[in-house]
Amino acid sequence: MADYSFSKAIAITTYSGLFNTHPRFDDPHVILLDDAHSAENYISSHWTISIDRHDNYAVYEAIIEMLQGSLPEQYLQDMLVSDTRPSFVVRRDIDCVPMPLMYEKLDSLREYLDENIDSNNKWSWSMIRDHLEACQIYVTWRAVTIRPLIPPTFTHTPFSIAKQRVYMSATLGEGGELERSLGLPQVEALPIPEGWDRQTTGRRFVLFPNTSLLDDEIKDLVCKTINLQPRSLVLTPDMAQATEFEGLLSNCEPRPAIWKKGEIEASLDNFVNSQNALLLLTNRYDGIDLPDNDCRVEIIFGEPSATNAQERFFLYRLGAVSLLKNRIRTRMAQALGRCVRNANDYALILMIGSDIANFCKEDNLSALHPEMQAELYFGLENSIGQSLDNFVEMISSFLGQSEDWRVVEEQIVSLRETKERKADSSLEQLSKSAKQEVLFCKSLWMRQYDDAQQCAQQILDQLVGDELTPYRGWWYYLAGYVAWLRYLHNKDGMAFQLAQEHFERASRTSMSVSWLVYLKRLKRDAVTQVVDNDFMVASAIENMYVEFSKIPLQGHRFEQKFSYFENKINSDESHVFDLALKELGELLGFSSESPGGTGTPDAIWYVGDKYIITFEAKSSQKSKGSIGKGDVQQANGHRNWIMANRSHNNAEIICVIVSHRDSLQKDAAPHVEDLRYLKIGEVRELAKKVSSVYRKIRPFASTMAPEKVKEMLLPEVNEKDLSPESVVKKICDVYLKDLEISE
Repeated sequence: MADYSFSKAIAITTYSGLFNTHPRFDDPHVILLDDAHSAENYISSHWTISIDRHDNYAVYEAIIEMLQGSLPEQYLQDMLVSDTRPSFVVRRDIDCVPMPLMYEKLDSLREYLDENIDSNNKWSWSMIRDHLEACQIYVTWRAVTIRPLIPPTFTHTPFSIAKQRVYMSATLGEGGELERSLGLPQVEALPIPEGWDRQTTGRRFVLFPNTSLLDDEIKDLVCKTINLQPRSLVLTPDMAQATEFEGLLSNCEPRPAIWKKGEIEASLDNFVNSQNALLLLTNRYDGIDLPDNDCRVEIIFGEPSATNAQERFFLYRLGAVSLLKNRIRTRMAQALGRCVRNANDYALILMIGSDIANFCKEDNLSALHPEMQAELYFGLENSIGQSLDNFVEMISSFLGQSEDWRVVEEQIVSLRETKERKADSSLEQLSKSAKQEVLFCKSLWMRQYDDAQQCAQQILDQLVGDELTPYRGWWYYLAGYVAWLRYLHNKDGMAFQLAQEHFERASRTSMSVSWLVYLKRLKRDAVTQVVDNDFMVASAIENMYVEFSKIPLQGHRFEQKFSYFENKINSDESHVFDLALKELGELLGFSSESPGGTGTPDAIWYVGDKYIITFEAKSSQKSKGSIGKGDVQQANGHRNWIMANRSHNNAEIICVIVSHRDSLQKDAAPHVEDLRYLKIGEVRELAKKVSSVYRKIRPFASTMAPEKVKEMLLPEVNEKDLSPESVVKKICDVYLKDLEISE
């Protein structure tokens, strides 16, 4: 350190080495930041705490309890259930706490965390505890995350004191991502060298198995592919998908040795000298170089989209795709370059996941290097309609660099010449607004609410156009929040009126963020609480959109999925029909499960926080005959099963018998209580309606922004009586006791 202090040496450290509460380098004159595009999570972690349910469930649970009245009750109930609930609740659901509804509880939250914060979050908590009103609180089933929207790096002297900062990256974003990530109002960018877009970058042969193959076939393809080469690289966005990928390897013979980040931190040498080895990394799309024979096979498993809670909220709840798609492109470009490191290098890339295939549409790819555009277009076109054997044959030809492949190479080069890089239409607006976004967050942190209000208005003036509607809605919310803070501190009636106007506009921009509706009802002297009526509809539409993201929208897999679903729902085999009944609930936008086992419901639908619907399905019974006493008693037992095994609170439990039969045996009549009855034909009609909605929306889902797709879903759902209340009404229409009694 002495040589560094006396300007005789250059200090080299990690981002975490600079961004911590006691950095050893506290007075640099010049800072060079390598791979600056990937620095956000390292930098923001200095001002971020994450209360993980697995590490500290008691604290997680206590915070969820504090949020009562600030988020919909059903959402908070879902956060507290065990991991037996459907996967999209566990993996996908996320919401952000509306700060006006949480403001009065911030002191209680601060006092609680002062006493209960764990050692992993201790130092970050010290950075934000006095500025909670300037932070966002993100809630998922896995963790509660508290952080400012943009890291206040101006408060971190070792970074802000530098006379010059140089940011190095081959893929710096153009929409203000660097400014937002680093908390800087402006970063000057050097021009890109002329002719860069015609320089070759080696060859990637990209394939999209999900456009043609079923899940079991994809497993086979993965195993066959990794056995063709001694080493493979697999990149996933998170631990959940890394675990899912490991499951794909269960039947591989021989099974590869799996290497993870801890084994290659010091050096890649041991890995590149291994045989039958697979390097599995999470959220690591850069900083790994495996040129030439070091690795010829790379698998990108899942879209490199949301890498932290804030990004997940913007993408999955708010639907602000325009804000994040340039980051996704950047990560994709970085990922595609891990095994192709020079002009003569080559590697196979398997893009696995419906989400990543759906992202690769023209308006998302046109901002990439023409070479990558050509590779992705060619790969997508030549993946559709292929069999497993065809995939294996194409992969073998490429890896062997056969004569057949040389013909294909010429086709890709020709395609590259037709491509040019086009700027994304929304990037200019996002770039212009970034400066004011940083200044807004700085003013909010420093409690300069008048300045923050001015910044918010300038941001709203910049964010115009349909594509930016969800993100503009977010800023209407933040503009309303600072106006509300101005009223709170100054009792300025005009500020309160302005807050209501901004909240009103915010509520019109997003169907998915249900609590926006309640902010416009804030009273001057009373705290509004979120209730769940509108949440039920918003949640159903959001979950229907999530179902779209699970299905490849290009190729025949979409129609294959719905044909398969319709075959199952039309089957009278009990185990097949039961699974289709569960799937029908998911397609309707409900949380749904099929518990399995003796004495359990065949399917359960959770409709918001109002209803829990259990089904006793008798599809295997022929229409001739009557519903018997045993069937009735079995269905009635579902209520007790739910009360003993599932969180139900004040939800109405509705028990339903689904049958071909339309009469009731005499000895069963005394036991029917309030059981409902639904004919199997009516279930199948419901399935037909919901399938028609997905088919109608499909062409638009592949080209439109998520919020627009949701806007299209709502009238379709209402027209076909598929809203949550309409579906429940249909199910509750007929009581079992009203059926004809047979002797």
